[in-house]
Amino acid sequence: MNSFYKKLLALDLVFYKTHEQGYDPMVDIEEFWEKYDLKSFQDHIFYLFLSQDGIPDNKKPIYSADQLQEFLMDLLHLIRGYFEARNRGTDLSKINLKSVSKSNMNDREQKLNKEIFEFFERVSSNLKNKL
Repeated sequence: MNSFYKKLLALDLVFYKTHEQGYDPMVDIEEFWEKYDLKSFQDHIFYLFLSQDGIPDNKKPIYSADQLQEFLMDLLHLIRGYFEARNRGTDLSKINLKSVSKSNMNDREQKLNKEIFEFFERVSSNLKNKL
């Protein structure tokens, strides 16, 4: 089987996996967050977004195509896991998210993120009031 069809099959299997006997969406969710902390997740998403217009010639790629494909497959498993957990009425508070709390994103970065969020909240509410 050529590599294109292997990738296509792997993509399809994400959707069929939920029908396996004993499938537990919590496993997909926990495995994703064990592999990617918040900083890594954010870095991958930003890189995917920015790379849509092509990487400038003077910039070295941060992630290889294989790494990005692996991330996207893992992300698809995560989304499918959350979807299935929601459909089953699973209590998501029981998810073990140790790696998220041990994220490379330190307290200072999280505080800065919150301040930026609050700034944009104020700006958007001011715009709504003027309209």
